[in-house]
Amino acid sequence: MEQSPWAIFPYPTMADGSVTDGSIRSAPMDCRRCRVRECAESSKPAGVLDQCRFGYGFSRVDDERVTMGLIPQLPSPNSKLRHRYRNSPSERVRAEEVTRAVEAARALGVGFVESLEIQEAEAIRQLGTNPAAMHAALEKLRKDFDQNLSQSHDFLQLLNQIRGHAETLLRLREPTMDVHHAAEKHFSEGAIYFASELMRLKVDALVYVEDPARALEETGLFEIHPLVLKYVRIYDWQARQKELDLRLEGECRERVRYRNDAIGAVIQGLLDNMIKYAPARSRATVRFDVTPQRVRIGFSSLGPRLMAGEDSKIWLPGFRGKVARELEPLGQGIGLGTVRSVLDAVSGRVSVEQADDPDQRFPAHYLTTFSVELDAVGP
Repeated sequence: MEQSPWAIFPYPTMADGSVTDGSIRSAPMDCRRCRVRECAESSKPAGVLDQCRFGYGFSRVDDERVTMGLIPQLPSPNSKLRHRYRNSPSERVRAEEVTRAVEAARALGVGFVESLEIQEAEAIRQLGTNPAAMHAALEKLRKDFDQNLSQSHDFLQLLNQIRGHAETLLRLREPTMDVHHAAEKHFSEGAIYFASELMRLKVDALVYVEDPARALEETGLFEIHPLVLKYVRIYDWQARQKELDLRLEGECRERVRYRNDAIGAVIQGLLDNMIKYAPARSRATVRFDVTPQRVRIGFSSLGPRLMAGEDSKIWLPGFRGKVARELEPLGQGIGLGTVRSVLDAVSGRVSVEQADDPDQRFPAHYLTTFSVELDAVGP
C-alpha cells in the first residue's frame, strides 16, 4: 500500500475524513472517533492555531487538510485543553513550531498542497518570468478598470450631489464653523459627508490605474504635510467607527514637486489599506521622517500576514494576499496597485516591512509598515 506523503509531516492531519499520523505525533483516538470534527470547518488562516470543544488544538494546512489532535499552549484555552496541557506534558507542542511546519508544507506548493491560493501564486510567479504574458495580463486588467472608470463618472456626480446636500445641512447647523469640524460634531450629517468624501477619493484614484502617466502632468510645488493631514482627517472618521486610534506623528515643513492629486491617490490608497485591515481597538500611525533631500512617510498598523513572496506581488493590480482575502473578502486589489503605479511613474519609492512575530493582543495580525519616499525641495 502506497504511503501518503503527509506521513512525513510531523503532526497528524486529516483530509476528506481520512486521518494520517504524523512522523512525530500520532492522531489521538478521540480525534479518530470524533463525529463533530470542528477542525475540518476551520476558517482561520493556514498556520493559525485554534481549539475544539474537546480540548485539542488544530490548524488549517490547505483547502482540504487540517492538522489536528494537538496540545498547544494557547492564549485563552478552554477548560479541556487546559486540563490536557497540564496532565500531558510529553504531548505538548509549541504553536510556533506548528506554524513553521505548515509553512514548510505550503512552500512545497502545487502538487503537494491543495490550495487555490498557491496555484494562483504559481501562475503569478510564471507571469513574472514571461514579460509578454505579464504585459497582456496588465492590459486586460487596465481595460477592465477603464470600463469601471467610464461608469464611475455618473457615480461621481451623484456623490458630489450627496456631499453638497450634507454640507448645506451642516452649514445650517453651524453657520460659523468649518464644514469639516461641523461634520465631526454632528454624527448623522457628518456620516453622510465623510462617507461621500471617502468614496469620491476612491473614484478619483481610478484615473491613475487607467493611465499612471497622468501623474507626470500639471506638477507643482506644494507642502506635503497639509496634504497628508487632509487625508488623515478624512479617514479618521472611518477609523473612529471601528475604534481604531489613528495618529499623525512627526513634523514636515518640506515641499515637494509632484502632481498634488496623484500623491493624494498614494496617501489615500495606503490609508485605506491600513484602516481596512487593522483590527478594532488597535493603533494606526502615519509618521514623517524628513531629511533635506527626501520625505519618508510611514504607514504603520497591524495587518494580515504576508505569505512568502507576497511582499512583491501585492503591488500587482488585482492581486490580494491570501490572508488578506480571508480577513476581508471584499476588495479588488486596486489600492496598492495604484500606489505603485503612481510612484513608479514619478520615480518615487514604496516598500513594505512586516514583523516576524504576531501581535500579542491580536495573534492573527502583524505589525506592518508601508513606507513612501518622495524627493524634497526644501521649506
